[in-house]
Amino acid sequence: MSHKAPSNPNDTVMQNQERPGVLLQIMCGNSEGLFSLSSTTGELTLTRDLTKQTVPIYYSLMVTATDSGPSPLSTSVKVSITIAPIDFSFPVFSEGDYQPAPLSEKAPPDTFVVQIIALHEVPVIYSIVSGNEKGYFTISSSTGIVKTTKNLNPEDFPVVFHVRATDSSNTSIFNEASVNVTVIDENDFPPVFPSSLIEASLKEEGLLDAPLDQITSDLK
Repeated sequence: MSHKAPSNPNDTVMQNQERPGVLLQIMCGNSEGLFSLSSTTGELTLTRDLTKQTVPIYYSLMVTATDSGPSPLSTSVKVSITIAPIDFSFPVFSEGDYQPAPLSEKAPPDTFVVQIIALHEVPVIYSIVSGNEKGYFTISSSTGIVKTTKNLNPEDFPVVFHVRATDSSNTSIFNEASVNVTVIDENDFPPVFPSSLIEASLKEEGLLDAPLDQITSDLK
C-alpha cells in the first residue's frame, strides 16, 4: 500500500473506515515519531511540518489491526509513504527501492511481481532499462505492473533490475529505481501436516503393533 503524504502537520495521510472492536497501531517504521495513527479510525497524520523539505523522503510503516475477541487475532500491512515537494521537477517513486515478496520457483509465466508507482504532475511511461538480460520480467508502460514472462530458474536469482519512469511529454525528464527479486526453491519449504491436531483411538484390548493411524505430510 503506497501513499503520497501531504507535508503539513495534522493533514491526513491515510484514513480507514472505523470498525468497532478493531484496534490499529504502528508496529515499526516510525522511530522518528513523524506519524500519528488513530487506533480506531485508522487516520494517519503527520506530527510536524515538512513544507521546507526539498528532496523526496521515503517511509515504510508496518500497521497491525487487532480484534477484541477472547483470543485476539491480528493481521499486518506494509504502508509505503513518499513525501516530496509539490513542485518537484522529475517523477518520484513510491519507494526508494522495491523489494517484492519472494516468488516460488514454480510461479507460472504472467505471475504478478510488483507494481511500480511514480508520482509526477503528468502521466509517466514505465520501462525496464537494465538488469533484465535474461528476459524474466516485463512491465506495463502505463500501469507500472511487473509480471514474469517465463518459468523461473532459482539459480539465476536474486535479480536486481532497474525501472525508469519517463515524463510522457518530455523524454528528457525521468527517474529510475531498482527492483530486487528473489526466488524460493520449493525444497526450502518444510513439510506441512494436513492438520495441526491428529487424534486416534484404540480399544484397550488392541493388539500389540496394531496400526493406530497413518501420519502424512505434504510438501507445498
